[in-house]
Amino acid sequence: RTEQRDIRKAKLKEKKEQNQNEALLQAIMARNIRLVSEAAGEDEDSASEGLGELILNGLTSENLYGARLSVDDGGRLSWPVLFLYPEYAQSDFISAFHEDSRFIDHLMVMFGETPSWDLEQKYCPDNLEVYFEDDDRSELYRVPPNSTLLQVLQHPRYFVKALTPAFLVCVGSSAFCRNYLRGRKVRQVKPPGPPPPSCSSAWGLAHLNQQDLLLESSGLFLSLWGQAFPALWLGRSCRLPELQPL
Repeated sequence: RTEQRDIRKAKLKEKKEQNQNEALLQAIMARNIRLVSEAAGEDEDSASEGLGELILNGLTSENLYGARLSVDDGGRLSWPVLFLYPEYAQSDFISAFHEDSRFIDHLMVMFGETPSWDLEQKYCPDNLEVYFEDDDRSELYRVPPNSTLLQVLQHPRYFVKALTPAFLVCVGSSAFCRNYLRGRKVRQVKPPGPPPPSCSSAWGLAHLNQQDLLLESSGLFLSLWGQAFPALWLGRSCRLPELQPL
């Protein structure tokens, strides 16, 4: 009897997780967010056929950083997000970037103090430029800092890989950034319009709470999406402070 009860519990748990993951997938598709398959050699049609199953499998497990996509009671999504700093081969990971939070809100918290690797102390929120890469066209898109994560994920040329959005960050006025962008086509993402009353920037600030765990890393190589990105745990983790709506 005990064994049968355990089997029933396991099946119920599996069914619950499946329903939750299907709801997450529906939420992603309803937002017109584009997810890409990691499978190599597939054409678009065959990739699309298996994409739903692939994503559902991915939703059941945590990524390499121990975080995964989640939905709150209001039906809003929080994504694990990776910021890459190519100038110093560093990266920051945000385990729960709320889709209605702005990039500048996170950058202000993350660079409220100078990181140990920024010896020139030039990585200040006002100096930073955020980009995402379009691999198919070999183009970069500059992200307005006042954009929310959702607004960028809905861009027609943004594709989420490994269920973990990734962005490049550099100091716009630096020689490194100029050299890094030289010879590459850079497009400007359209600045967001005024947010609706139910989604003000102050409201977005309120979601930078203690669930947003920031992990700093550098050094070794973390392989994601078929590319090598620097990543070595420094052992430092800090929780973002509680921010209240204005």
